Amino acid sequence: MLSALVFILPLLSFATQAAPRIGTAVSFEVTLISGQTLRSQDLAGRPVLLVFWASWCPPCHAEMATLEKAYVKYRKQGLEIVAVSLDNNAEDAREFLRSHPVSFPTAMSTEHHVRQFGPLLWPPRLFAINRAGQLSASHWGTLSAEALTATIRSIL
Repeated sequence: MLSALVFILPLLSFATQAAPRIGTAVSFEVTLISGQTLRSQDLAGRPVLLVFWASWCPPCHAEMATLEKAYVKYRKQGLEIVAVSLDNNAEDAREFLRSHPVSFPTAMSTEHHVRQFGPLLWPPRLFAINRAGQLSASHWGTLSAEALTATIRSIL
């Protein structure tokens, strides 16, 4: 019993860290895999999908391909996608991206992201931010192409 509590208590601390609520302003800062810093202010006035993923997550593999197709289709309308890897090692993310290239920015997650966006233990996790910089939608798990399209259209 005590060993179960020792295992569960750290997980509960993650559960108390809430994700932003729909309608609230969202700001973020990420360090891209290339080493550059990208801030939400750099994307002001554009709809943004902030996606947390991992190279070890099979559903993320399929979703990255779906996101790339959506990015190519909607970027002329202003859509930005920022994919933040939850991998512990940047080289794992780079290796995945070499075999599954995407044209949108990719970054590595930090503890700050957990404090800001809540528990990110089970990717994929998507946050849709409208042109006003407010959270419009959030999703756990893989989205179908149709659901992703509907989410994108809601923030364009």
